[in-house]
Amino acid sequence: MISIKEILNRPLFRCAELLAGKNGIGRTVGWVHIVDIKNAGLYINRDDLILSTGLGLIGTSEAERKEYLKELVQNGVAGLCIELGDYFEQLPADMVTMADEHDFPLIVFTKRVRFVEITQDIHSLLVNNQLEVLRNLTAFSQELQRLTVQSTGISPILAALHRYTSHQVIFYYPSGVSLFAPAVEPSAGKHVTGLYQDALAGQHHASPLGAVLQLDAQRFLLSQPVTSMGQTAAYLGLLMNGEKVSESLLMALDYAVKSITSFLLRRLFLEEKKMESQNLFIQEIINGTVTDEEQALEQLGFPPLLLIFLLPESYT
Repeated sequence: MISIKEILNRPLFRCAELLAGKNGIGRTVGWVHIVDIKNAGLYINRDDLILSTGLGLIGTSEAERKEYLKELVQNGVAGLCIELGDYFEQLPADMVTMADEHDFPLIVFTKRVRFVEITQDIHSLLVNNQLEVLRNLTAFSQELQRLTVQSTGISPILAALHRYTSHQVIFYYPSGVSLFAPAVEPSAGKHVTGLYQDALAGQHHASPLGAVLQLDAQRFLLSQPVTSMGQTAAYLGLLMNGEKVSESLLMALDYAVKSITSFLLRRLFLEEKKMESQNLFIQEIINGTVTDEEQALEQLGFPPLLLIFLLPESYT
């Protein structure tokens, strides 16, 4: 998604002025709609940027205008753009005051603009942005697949998730040592792990998907359980400081959880296979089918004694 601040820098917004809601210019825009009616609730979605000529507000009282803005704010609308000229020479002060109170971006066009061109421009920007997100997610998924096969631990997977999201990654392992990417001081890690544990204990309903867990007044975790063989083995979390949770962030966390699960299952399979081989070897010793040392080494996966002496030191 793109922000109101980015949109204000577009060429078609040269004649635009941000009247109110300056603290809300970081709001993200998901789509653009042209809405010229007072009761817009049925036609708007969260993160919409509304374009209006002001026609629907002609003749309204202060209470009606406040109710109109209240409806937009409650529906999570990104901002409101009104063209001055035909219906308003300037916006009523009550609208500006209320927009400021809710950090709701209120933008006016001081010259006549073509709303169709604005929607085409922003929609193209949004589509291209989404394509870039998908390309990055695909590359991230491919990197995780490679790490799942090549790595001997989950730390490289955690590091890759940190590089992609730029958030502190926490692998909370209730029955073992928790991991962090990047690494943190032991005291800080212990503190955050304790908060993570308390937040999980306070969950009303456990979810197999990403959940938002409040840690303290400023921070929260985007968390997802790591399940294997029907059991929850650990939890993977992204530490956040009030940022909006995007769809791409949820998908990246889910990809990382699936990679960790695949790695754990692969390691479990290899350990079981090794155990089975060892049990078979012990049984052969008991049965007397292993007759010499070279045969025993071969059963354990070592090269014959002669080759050991011929191999370079790095092998041994």
